[in-house]
Amino acid sequence: MGGPPPPPRPCWGLTVPPTGAVAAPLSRTPRLRADGSHGGGVLPSWFSSVRESAPSQVGVRPALQIPGIEVPLLSRVTKLTNKATLWYVPLSLEDVDRVLEVPPVVYSRQEQEQEGRKRYEAQKLERMETKWRNGDIVQPVLNPEPNTVSYSQSSLIHLVGPSDCTLHGFVHGGVTMKLMDDVAGIVATRHCKTNVVTASVDAINFHDKIKKGFIITISGRMTFTSNKSMEIEVLVDANPVLTNTPKRYRAASAFFTYVSLSQEGRSLPVPQLVPETEDEKKRFEEGKGRYLQMKAKRQGKAEPQP
Repeated sequence: MGGPPPPPRPCWGLTVPPTGAVAAPLSRTPRLRADGSHGGGVLPSWFSSVRESAPSQVGVRPALQIPGIEVPLLSRVTKLTNKATLWYVPLSLEDVDRVLEVPPVVYSRQEQEQEGRKRYEAQKLERMETKWRNGDIVQPVLNPEPNTVSYSQSSLIHLVGPSDCTLHGFVHGGVTMKLMDDVAGIVATRHCKTNVVTASVDAINFHDKIKKGFIITISGRMTFTSNKSMEIEVLVDANPVLTNTPKRYRAASAFFTYVSLSQEGRSLPVPQLVPETEDEKKRFEEGKGRYLQMKAKRQGKAEPQP
């Protein structure tokens, strides 16, 4: 009794808190606010700690629903600024490639388990749908035309250092998300040439672990634009350059939605994307489907309406 807490279990990109511990805030996770505002990067001093709400658990993937609460120092009026569900995969301390089972969760309400399972099934399906994209590579194009995919596509190369990693030598999920958000912001800025902010992120999927010493390439490209929003696909490729047989692989992927704002903070029309190739046109239609689905979800409808 009263001894030191158990060491954290390693997991893909994130650290699973010890049993009974409260999830610590990811201080470098992109902030996705309900009002559309965003700052990206490190949370400011007036941002309160992230609280762990009722967890859900299915099989070997526990999920934490985490809200962010903003508390301005002067007014002290709290408001919900962002909300997300994080999925963790616990790994063995002896063999980090072996996934462990999650201890069962005791639910206060049966509805909690049903809601968690629905989120799990949706997340599992979404991960399966993104795997076919793992061969995609964003290639640079010389002298692209404005408003095309090639005109705004951007890449960032980052060497994974000790400060990016957990005690077990794997990259923090928050570090990867921060870099992905940075690249998506560059793509959106190049396309609009205005102030841009993150509106939402559609399921960041971590396909494989990233180790210390790896070089990662974060690439972003515009996939879809509506009148006042734009969807950007971001891909993360890892390259283990220090090994004898370096092999580049897809480590993470996600879709970011950005909006354009004036200097006064008002929403501005977004220049319409001009897809040129068949692949770009296909991705545009897929992005349109995601946009309509999200729009219907926010309006509380079961089916998207064109």
